[in-house]
Amino acid sequence: MAILDKKLELMDAASIAGAPAATVSSEVLDLGTGYNEWGVANTPNIGEGGDLYLNIRVATLIEAAGGSTPFATCKLWTHTTATVASGTLLLTQVIGTAAAAGVDVLRAKIPAGTISRYLGLVTTVGAVTITAGALDAWIGMDTESPLPTR
Repeated sequence: MAILDKKLELMDAASIAGAPAATVSSEVLDLGTGYNEWGVANTPNIGEGGDLYLNIRVATLIEAAGGSTPFATCKLWTHTTATVASGTLLLTQVIGTAAAAGVDVLRAKIPAGTISRYLGLVTTVGAVTITAGALDAWIGMDTESPLPTR
């Protein structure tokens, strides 16, 4: 079983139900501004000491009205301001009909040395309204699972 840092959690059973639209994750991580040995502000270098991963898991089954095919796109963004969706795109994942509860839909390495102060996940519902569904998303030191494997 993995140990998860609550402060690195982007979504915790966050609903993605709704009409086609983009929604910023319930948590936008503020990594702060660090300072070097001369007192000069610098941006955080997450992943420089070791790989970090974005993990996304389906918390509840994703469904659409009228038997339509639901899908959503999750994008990990970084920016110098809290409006992360206009910053630098780091990772993209499409979540579709095979997304049942407990399914890991993404376990991907975050590119090292590309992170600005803020980090957030933007979920965009596709062309069909999603009637039910929720996601968990977190950053970890490995492609990890928050649930026991045995």
